[in-house]
Amino acid sequence: MSRSLGAPFHRKRETLSTWPVILSGLLLSTLAVVRAPWPVDPAQSALVTVAHYDRLTGRMGAMHPDTMWYARRAADALVLLALGGGYLTAALAWMAQARWSEGVLLAIGMFGVGYSAALGLYVGPILACCGFLLVTAATGLQWAMRI
Repeated sequence: MSRSLGAPFHRKRETLSTWPVILSGLLLSTLAVVRAPWPVDPAQSALVTVAHYDRLTGRMGAMHPDTMWYARRAADALVLLALGGGYLTAALAWMAQARWSEGVLLAIGMFGVGYSAALGLYVGPILACCGFLLVTAATGLQWAMRI
C-alpha cells in the first residue's frame, strides 16, 4: 500500500533532479549571448568580435546586404526567442507539470547547439554551445526517465 502511494512522489523527485542542469544551461547560454564576444559576418575580418546585439542589428555587416545576410540576422533573432522560450517552457513545466515541455526544451537545445556550433571557435558561440548542450542532455535524460 505504501509503495503505490509513494510512486508519484518518487517520479516527481526524479524529474526535478534535472532542472538545475537545464536552468544552468539556459543561464550559461544567456550569459554568452549578452556578454561574450561573437564573430562578425564572414565577409568581414575574422579577427574582429562584436557583441551579439551588434551582430543582431548588423552594425558591422556588409554595406549591400544579400539573402544570406538576412538569414543570419533571422537566426540571431531566433536564438534570443529560443532563450526566452526556454525560460517560459521551463517555468510552465515546473509549475504546471506540462508533458510537452520536454519536447520543446529538446528542440530549443538542439537548435541552440546547431546555431552556436556553426559560428566557429569564438568565446560567445562556445559558451552558448555548452549551455545549449546542457539543456539538450538534461532534457533528454528527463524525457528518458518519464518513459
